[in-house]
Amino acid sequence: MASILTDVHLTDAKIKLLKKQKENKLSQSDYLLMQNQVLEAHHVSQGQFNQSLFYYTTHTERLDSIYSTIIKVLEEKKLSIH
Repeated sequence: MASILTDVHLTDAKIKLLKKQKENKLSQSDYLLMQNQVLEAHHVSQGQFNQSLFYYTTHTERLDSIYSTIIKVLEEKKLSIH
């Protein structure tokens, strides 16, 4: 789940940058397509993702652990860029 959420957050950031560059011409269908590509890359359906996310939001200690991992991964990616 950590790798999926990491990619989801990276995709969200990419979408925000694209919206700024294209002056908000990115459609909702473009957004959904990019999100679906993330899930497909992880071989997860939207339903499976939603179920997992619901589970983790009701088990917050596990979600906290996942986000600790996500933060570490994103920090490593940031360092590798600089």
